Amino acid sequence: MARAPAVSLDGALAPLTAPVAVGGAGWGPFTRLCVRRMMVAPDGREFPANDPSCLQVTEAREQAGVWHLTLSTGPLQNGIGVTFTLTRDAAGQVGPAEFTVPEGLPAPPPEMVGRLRALFRAMVRAHALEALRIAPGEGFVMDLPLGDVMDGLQVEGGGFACQAEGTGTIAGRPVVQAACTLRATGELRPGRPMEIAAAGRFALDVATGLVLRHGYASLTTATPEPGAQALTMRGHSTQSLD
Repeated sequence: MARAPAVSLDGALAPLTAPVAVGGAGWGPFTRLCVRRMMVAPDGREFPANDPSCLQVTEAREQAGVWHLTLSTGPLQNGIGVTFTLTRDAAGQVGPAEFTVPEGLPAPPPEMVGRLRALFRAMVRAHALEALRIAPGEGFVMDLPLGDVMDGLQVEGGGFACQAEGTGTIAGRPVVQAACTLRATGELRPGRPMEIAAAGRFALDVATGLVLRHGYASLTTATPEPGAQALTMRGHSTQSLD
């Protein structure tokens, strides 16, 4: 938690003294979701784990309480972007994802289609909380469906275990800030155990339950080869929804 990047609010954080109903508005005015992941070397130097990953919302249309969303990844490593669609209802539930194969490319095999659908849906679910009441002193879970896209990886409790720290605003929007921790286990390769621990803070948009900002640090340990010293990787992640 001490290594987690700070989440910037408009002002001071106020204590949570009464339950807050979070969610119910589905999506809202948001047009861009970006995540930046950094790795931290043993000597403290930092370098990007990958290019900043952004989703551009090209259409957000509400119909009978359900938001129909079209999102684009922008150019990937091959210079080609992917567009996908899904829904999010007032309760915060994310529907199945469908995607469009870029013009000029062959359709992927069926097994890859299923994995891509799961990946795109997980990308949205990981930054969204289903509608609930957050009360002082009571924990809740921020869903992180890593197991849907990474075979054999199990997230303890299904996601980040969170505890509200208080309320504030970001760009004038009321938020609940929560401190959250995560533990996941799996295998780097068959017979090579791996464990991921993470801790940080999430600022949850009260109206929609979407994550407006997050900042968390991570520690991954894995055994790459028999008899080898455990591999340790430190990193951190920041997110913005604008």
